[in-house]
Amino acid sequence: MEKSLIDYLKEIPDHRNPHGLRHPLWLVLLIIIMGMMSG
Repeated sequence: MEKSLIDYLKEIPDHRNPHGLRHPLWLVLLIIIMGMMSG
């Protein structure tokens, strides 16, 4: 089975401080990538 972009992003370790953490790292990265693709 092929892996999706989200599967790859979920494998990236999150070294942020868990205090105040609101959004998972994979979601933040996905939004950044989508923003870059849209110009």
